[in-house]
Amino acid sequence: MERLKRILPILDGVAAVSMTVAALALLWWLVSGRVGAPQMELVGAAREAPAGAAEDVEALRLTVAPSSDSPASASGARVAIIEFADFECPFCEKYAHETLPRLRADFVEPRKVIYLFKHFPLDMHPQARAAAQMAVCAAAQAKFWEMHALLFGSPRNLAPHALTGYARGLRLDNSKLQTCLSESAARIDRDEAEGKRLGVTSTPTFLFGEIAKDGSISVRRRIMGAYGYEAFRAAIQGLLDASPVRAGN
Repeated sequence: MERLKRILPILDGVAAVSMTVAALALLWWLVSGRVGAPQMELVGAAREAPAGAAEDVEALRLTVAPSSDSPASASGARVAIIEFADFECPFCEKYAHETLPRLRADFVEPRKVIYLFKHFPLDMHPQARAAAQMAVCAAAQAKFWEMHALLFGSPRNLAPHALTGYARGLRLDNSKLQTCLSESAARIDRDEAEGKRLGVTSTPTFLFGEIAKDGSISVRRRIMGAYGYEAFRAAIQGLLDASPVRAGN
């Protein structure tokens, strides 16, 4: 009995040390991301997804009438991708760097699809609206995609002096730029209103549809979030395969 009394404090100490080590190990695993700890759902959160991630929204009968001031990177196609994005959104940035270049190379540049960019600056991003206005005015001088690359190249550097520097670097006509900036808010408002009408609530959101003879777009698929290339490729190819004659026009 005396021997047991002497051993018990030692065992208690060993147990305490073991629990501490286990707690520290668990904490390390959580921080390193090796355990699926619960995370807060973020707007437009990037996710790994299967190729069939696109949602079928044909039953919603959504239609879009592309306006002449929507920057498009291809023409003559019969399938359209419409992106609603925010230049301060980290998941829009992820998509712009990782997925968009492949889509442009495989589908846009060969004129298989037309690409329309719509502005949807979120209230949680204080510099996104000014960045969107600068992009609108760069588009007015045929420099949208160049400005797009600069804005997503430095999404945490969208202060007024930075935006002015981007415009200067692209050699935008300053007189035209200032006039455009004073009028560009209306364009942003139109894109936001259209996005809300189409059910857009987060960025990035993508709509895929067929372009009718009158220029309207009948939306067939939707992807919400910065999924990988395969999810987009599957959505686009599905539409191309469904109407091969029209897509080849």
